[in-house]
Amino acid sequence: MKNLTNKMRTTGICLLTVAAIALPTAANAGWFTNKQPVKKVVQKAKATPGNIAAKVTDISIKINEMAAQMAESRPLMSKVKESNMMSTLKEVIEFVGEQQQDYQAFASNDIYGFRQNFQNMLSGFGGIVNDFPAIENADRLNNSLTKAGDMINKMPSQFLYIMDKAVGEKLITINAKVADIRNDLAKLPQLPSPRVLMQNPMAYETELCTIVESRETAVTIAVIQAKLKSAIWSLNTVRGYLPDDLTLSATAVAGGGFTAAIHPAQIPLKTPLVVLEAVDLAIDNNVSIANAMCKGVIK
Repeated sequence: MKNLTNKMRTTGICLLTVAAIALPTAANAGWFTNKQPVKKVVQKAKATPGNIAAKVTDISIKINEMAAQMAESRPLMSKVKESNMMSTLKEVIEFVGEQQQDYQAFASNDIYGFRQNFQNMLSGFGGIVNDFPAIENADRLNNSLTKAGDMINKMPSQFLYIMDKAVGEKLITINAKVADIRNDLAKLPQLPSPRVLMQNPMAYETELCTIVESRETAVTIAVIQAKLKSAIWSLNTVRGYLPDDLTLSATAVAGGGFTAAIHPAQIPLKTPLVVLEAVDLAIDNNVSIANAMCKGVIK
């Protein structure tokens, strides 16, 4: 009998709750006015046995609190509607949506073409390193270019998307500049490696004197260095469009996060930049020694 009474009380509470939620709009309106028909429900509930009256009173108090909160928020909502805030928020959401669509298109299709174009660019810089023996630390630069290519293959689409926005359209132009520089370097005399040059420069007197005594070769060198500086400026410009560092939040025993010293998207562009600077430095060193050896600056 006791269980049956408990079930009846529970059923009564549920029915009252459902009735309160399912009331038509006209009936519900009174719940949020000063007439407070909730009190009538409470009075009727008091005539029933058990704790139904207490529970209904608690429900009515909470509903009235919700109504009060809604009433307090109306002035704020009115100001939001009257201002340009909603319009601005809509424009921001539309912009984010367009960017998300652009990213999805890149991640689904364009990412493969970007990876291939970037690998072609790295291959061109590798050709410069291999074709120009006067460059310093050639083995290290080749290893760095190989690692840059591996990173491009493994880098997530989010990072590659950032790189594509910075350098994607310029890859063809950079590749053309690299090919042009390689052709010009092939016109120069065979210059020694930095180690050999520093140990015995006189052994390469003929080659070195050519680069300063031949007007054609001197002009070619001046043009090469101008192209190198132009390419260096281009790479520095596109690297400036990329974020400098990367912050990752992680849960640890003591809490905290992780900050990378350089954003991963910067690294594959850094090595080609070093290659260009190394070639420019090698030419400067050879010209400087040639001027001293062949023009009698130092006897």
